[in-house]
Amino acid sequence: MTDYENILQNERWHDAVGRRVLSVYDVHRMSASDQVRLRERYQSLEQIRRYDKWDETRHPRDEAGQFTTTEADRIPQDGDQFTLKMVRETGTDELGIVIIGDVDEDERIGITEQTIYDKGWTKPLTRIPVAALKHLLNDTQGRLDLDKPTGNAAIDTIAGGGGTFLGKGQDGVAWSVGNQVVKASTPIPFHPLSAQVTITPEQAADRLITQVERNNDLVKAGVPGLLPMGIERHEDKAFAIMDKLDTTAKLTPEQLDQVRTTVNAIHKAGYVVGDQIQVGIHPKDGRAYIYDTGQVREIDEHGHGVEDDNDHLKRLFKEHGSESTFLPVNSRATKELSTALSHGGLFLKWLKRGRTDITEEQISNAIRDMAQAAKAVDDAEESSMADEWRDKAVQLADELMKTSGFTTGPTQEAYLSLLGF
Repeated sequence: MTDYENILQNERWHDAVGRRVLSVYDVHRMSASDQVRLRERYQSLEQIRRYDKWDETRHPRDEAGQFTTTEADRIPQDGDQFTLKMVRETGTDELGIVIIGDVDEDERIGITEQTIYDKGWTKPLTRIPVAALKHLLNDTQGRLDLDKPTGNAAIDTIAGGGGTFLGKGQDGVAWSVGNQVVKASTPIPFHPLSAQVTITPEQAADRLITQVERNNDLVKAGVPGLLPMGIERHEDKAFAIMDKLDTTAKLTPEQLDQVRTTVNAIHKAGYVVGDQIQVGIHPKDGRAYIYDTGQVREIDEHGHGVEDDNDHLKRLFKEHGSESTFLPVNSRATKELSTALSHGGLFLKWLKRGRTDITEEQISNAIRDMAQAAKAVDDAEESSMADEWRDKAVQLADELMKTSGFTTGPTQEAYLSLLGF
């Protein structure tokens, strides 16, 4: 049975795998006659036309009748070499990379650096999904390679070589086009060979869509200082589209206060920024906006991330010469409440494990500490987490009383103080 016949025996396989495997992974290994038959067969299938990779202008035939592929499209073999171009603020760094081994059963390939490969190193520094190779070669140098237009003017301008490449971060690639900024999803981390690439391009697109939806939910909830974003999905990438800000201007004390208000509102909504606070000024209203919300996440019961946000905010104030006007976002009160919740949780864990040496005094003190810390958070002008965290403290206190059996006397008094602040 020929390769062509093998593929046709499993329609479900080629439907599920999609264009990358069909156009490159098997096809470039086939005989010229089988490639012709395969092309004719697939042209008659609607799902293959929808995922068409047979554009003769992009992938013409060679003299033997085989379809040729670009460097970024071709599925590599053991020993194949590529040049990775990484555009940085200081210029473009070129790094030779080598493929180690063949595609494994998880559709991943190994990669190492050319310099150590030439010295006899035959183990991969990292492994990436086969489909991510194209993104490794393109995203690091700000090149957007799409098969067909998206219909969005800004994205199609970038795909045509226009726009200004702003840089590549941990989970996205950004360009400016006119008065807009476009961020594209990428599975490739900021340091592409320093860690395993664990997600596919499609999963990276899903991640960006989730980030944009979370950002827009916060905007709809009334959090000031965040930009509403548009979202597009095309082929194996997602795109976030937002207004372009001036990220080079020095922030005034008033604009810094606007950033602090935004951070407070994010915390009130139950989230942390989770990253460096990146700010720009909108040309229309002159206000400060936090534009990178890709790492925003929920605050856990221990308040993790709040103090990091405080540190990043303080660093921003210092960078713009206004450290003397910086007011911390209630870092001390928040930390004390986090500690009190942790202690209460520890007592609950011990009780559930059957410890019998926990005293009523310990339980009442734990609840009283939570009440006092929650009140301190409520009293602090810069904090707006009191309502949510008091609810967590009340829930924990309920469990402590129910599990311990201490429901009267000092324990009840502590509990009432928690309910009454």
